Amino acid sequence: MEKYKNVDNKPLLVMLSWLMAKRRHIMKFVNLYTEQGFDVALVTLTPWQLMWPTKGSRMVAADLLDFLVQYERNQQILLHGFSVGAYMWGEVMDLMQSDREKYSHIINMVVGQVWDSVVDVPEIASGIPPAVFPKNHVLQNVLQKYLEYHLRTFYKQSTQYYVRSSQLFHTNLVHTPALFYISKVDTIGNIRDNMRVHDQWVINGVKTYVKIFDKSPHVGHLYTYPREYIGELYAFLGKLNLIQNEEKMRAHL
Repeated sequence: MEKYKNVDNKPLLVMLSWLMAKRRHIMKFVNLYTEQGFDVALVTLTPWQLMWPTKGSRMVAADLLDFLVQYERNQQILLHGFSVGAYMWGEVMDLMQSDREKYSHIINMVVGQVWDSVVDVPEIASGIPPAVFPKNHVLQNVLQKYLEYHLRTFYKQSTQYYVRSSQLFHTNLVHTPALFYISKVDTIGNIRDNMRVHDQWVINGVKTYVKIFDKSPHVGHLYTYPREYIGELYAFLGKLNLIQNEEKMRAHL
């Protein structure tokens, strides 16, 4: 986990990255938030950590929670998750739910959440290969076949954690406002599954906002529609009273 710190008493962004994200791409998002005075904690997963949760993603989730417990000087936390970052947050919620007394204050500190191209359990097998082998369709097919086998064979070691995380993400311990970014052509974080989460959150009383793009690829909305993406993000931050530098905000629009 990496931290990009400004000064004390600033809001904290917990950014849950997509698989194999390149630093230059992540920093475009990080910079949008540091310009507005956020501290940033960047959480990343490797494909291996995703495939073997007990020795991978659940340990990352525990590290994040330990960090947040020690970071109590920040009274406001904003989540921004991409793709399998939703699974990662589900693992965090599983640990928080196991000890509500210890972690309830962290739940209460989350003031908002942004979800970009969320991937649910059925899409894990199809979502990982393009991230690992973006330009090699033969290796993508080989890896997808293996992952389908992995999900069937290693239920106790892996699949049960994906299912549990998905259930917790759909119910969600955090009921603060949420912004969803979805694309009509994204087959990995598809519009059907994203809207199913959105609709459940609405039923649970979560105030939600949705931006649906026509042609952007998976986690590629910012690069395809930069002004629309940033405009939606800043409008959302404005609703949460988290805009601190309007001049830099307007420079992006």
